[in-house]
Amino acid sequence: MKKSKSFSQIFREAAASLEFEVDSKKVQFTEEMLAVMEQEKISRSRLANLLQVAPARVTALLRGNNNFTLETMIRICRALGVEYSHHIQRPGCTTRWIDLPAEDVVETAKATAQVTATSDAVHFDEIREFRKQKHVSYTDAADYEELALAA
Repeated sequence: MKKSKSFSQIFREAAASLEFEVDSKKVQFTEEMLAVMEQEKISRSRLANLLQVAPARVTALLRGNNNFTLETMIRICRALGVEYSHHIQRPGCTTRWIDLPAEDVVETAKATAQVTATSDAVHFDEIREFRKQKHVSYTDAADYEELALAA
């Protein structure tokens, strides 16, 4: 008698597929796109005007059942007033993004290096306060020691 696969086993196999990875990246891009549209109060029709496409095209893009090209993703980002970024990482690694105005990078790096050098809770509070003052949305301490040492 053949043993049936468990749901978790079937899901793990599906999650390892190229199709699953591609679809999840499309969803991730679409979610980020929607978040920017909401933050900037850009409607679907306004985005269509900015992209110089029919509103139906924006609806199709937001539906998530499309094949984004790099060119399309960059055009969308430009229309939304943001920059497109991507990152390649080794399997099993986690990437944490932090968006900072360029002028704040070295100052944040120095402050964050203090957090990595000690576990003193005061430093974590200082980092949180600094990020709040600079309107930085990232709340987790990142490792920027190299930048701090270079400054």
